[in-house]
Amino acid sequence: MERSFATYLQGRYTAAHTESTELPMNADCCGPPRLHAENADLRLTYSYVLAAFLRVGRAPSTSEIALDLQLAEEAVLDNLRALENRGAVRLEPESSSILDAYPYSAIPTKHAVQLPSGAVRHCMCAIDVFYVPFLIGTDVGVKSHCHFCDAPIQMSVVDGAISNVDPVSTVVWDSAAEYECPLTNFFCSKDHLRLWRDSFPDEPGQQLDLTMALERGKVAAARIHRALTEPQTSDSGTIESECTITCPNCGTQKAEEMPTNACVFYYECTGCGTLLKPQPGDCCVFCTYGSVPCPPIQKNGECCS
Repeated sequence: MERSFATYLQGRYTAAHTESTELPMNADCCGPPRLHAENADLRLTYSYVLAAFLRVGRAPSTSEIALDLQLAEEAVLDNLRALENRGAVRLEPESSSILDAYPYSAIPTKHAVQLPSGAVRHCMCAIDVFYVPFLIGTDVGVKSHCHFCDAPIQMSVVDGAISNVDPVSTVVWDSAAEYECPLTNFFCSKDHLRLWRDSFPDEPGQQLDLTMALERGKVAAARIHRALTEPQTSDSGTIESECTITCPNCGTQKAEEMPTNACVFYYECTGCGTLLKPQPGDCCVFCTYGSVPCPPIQKNGECCS
């Protein structure tokens, strides 16, 4: 992990491993934000922050957001705090300045995306880099390092597919730990992942090949797009009862009928058999992996629990 990023984490969390630079983050650190039934200003603020990271490579200040969106600075701060509560951004505790907005990090990390212009944007983890090509709709380059030996790793995402992988044996460790983002990393080979796992045998998670990791990014980017463009409540009373679930591991999609008065906490993928569970903050698997949120969220923005 880059020293500057580790230093940032050190000030906020307790070390996960006393002999490691890997530091814990909260349970919401990795994955698309939970934006349901939000007002227009909240969606507009999040969209502006993401665009600023992409355009200039840094987080916008509160005053910049307020000026460009013609909002009061206090209203912007309220929006940013609401976005943080939903896992969309992370703020510096004392100043409330933006530290990151998923998938982008304002602090350099070892996970970098190179845009067609040649500009580089840093991301939070090895899954987050795969959000970017689908968020911005263009080919990108990805540069990182093996989490075990620090060997360089690079690849491209062209027309929505992985290409030019070096080394070709690269895999991803998808952490399921409470502090997952610092531990979701690239490894140059399955052997080096295994050696790292020998040191930390109790770390929860799973190995992903690059195609599976890319699919995770694609699903997450689609969810962000929905959050930014589609109000999640229904004023007309029309509730969609059918939802297409996309497995983040294998990409299998299947249309399912959603119950109107109960949460579905577990769903077994019909393609690979993976047991899917909601991300922290979501009430059900439909809200995390589905094409539309569950009926209670559609109706009034509140879960069925």
